[in-house]
Amino acid sequence: MNYNTVTKLSGFAAIIAAATVSIGATMGFHELTGSWLTAGLIGVTIAVLLGIGWHVLIRSAAHTRRTGNRVGLIGIGAIFVCIALATSGWSLATSIGGKTALEQHQKAALAQYENGLAKALARVNGQRSLVEAVAVARSVYSGRVAAEIAGDNGAAGCGPQCRQLQAASANLTQYQRGVEAQIESASEHWTEGSTALSIARSDIGTANFEGGLAGVEKAMTMMNSINVTDGVSRVGMVSGNANDPLTQNIVTVAKELDVAPVAVPTYTPISKAEATLAYSSAVIGAWIAAVAIDAAPFIFLILVLMLFNEPLIRDQANPKSRHVVTPEEIRAREGNVIGINGVAAE
Repeated sequence: MNYNTVTKLSGFAAIIAAATVSIGATMGFHELTGSWLTAGLIGVTIAVLLGIGWHVLIRSAAHTRRTGNRVGLIGIGAIFVCIALATSGWSLATSIGGKTALEQHQKAALAQYENGLAKALARVNGQRSLVEAVAVARSVYSGRVAAEIAGDNGAAGCGPQCRQLQAASANLTQYQRGVEAQIESASEHWTEGSTALSIARSDIGTANFEGGLAGVEKAMTMMNSINVTDGVSRVGMVSGNANDPLTQNIVTVAKELDVAPVAVPTYTPISKAEATLAYSSAVIGAWIAAVAIDAAPFIFLILVLMLFNEPLIRDQANPKSRHVVTPEEIRAREGNVIGINGVAAE
């Protein structure tokens, strides 16, 4: 293989490599920008810059003979290869495994929403202890009313104290129903959230995925709004005796409840290209395939660079083809020069 053939072959390899980079980079930047025009301009710019760099590298490598310079040029070529892989390799990996990587991102989001919905329901169910405390107080007051009417505490009939107890029992009954209604509404919201989760799960990988998650967010927000302790401050007025042990028990139970709202997850949409990086372990096969496809012309280019010193390689391989000037020839040439100048040789 002569010098010109090697140079032309290396230039052709550089063109192939630049074209590969341009295609891969264009596909990747389209995922990021959403515009084929912008992505195409970026891809072509990258390819032109790398192409120019490779051709300068080829010309330099073709004329160097020192081993140190050759190693340095090969190192620069390897850097160009890494730059190309970083742009087009990522893009090819996105084309191959981007959909799978994006689905992994959405599945992770689903798990967060499912966990959040369960915590929101647990928060509301934890407030049932207050309902039980109110129910106990109402039952006791009702029993006292019955005892007053039956005359267990003196004269039969419902006097002023009995009527006060009746009012307290009725008020606690109304308060209990209101608290129970709030808690029961949580079950409806949880059902709505679960349905939205199922819709989002069936829409993984589609544009409708975020719509399902919005339904879950709404359900959690409604469940977070349920707080049965809001009316506890009025229990004393309801019962007619704020210092009554039953009333104090209701207040104590309310203070012990954890009614802090559950954090509502926020879904952050990402592109397939971003997902391919973020969930690279889930699409390792796509990365391997992309590097294998993308590296083929670059590896060939490096091999060509290693063989560029064709004149030096030819000289080293055929030492007999090189003419070595001997001392005798040098003296003979000097004698000829003296003869021409008209000076007699000794």
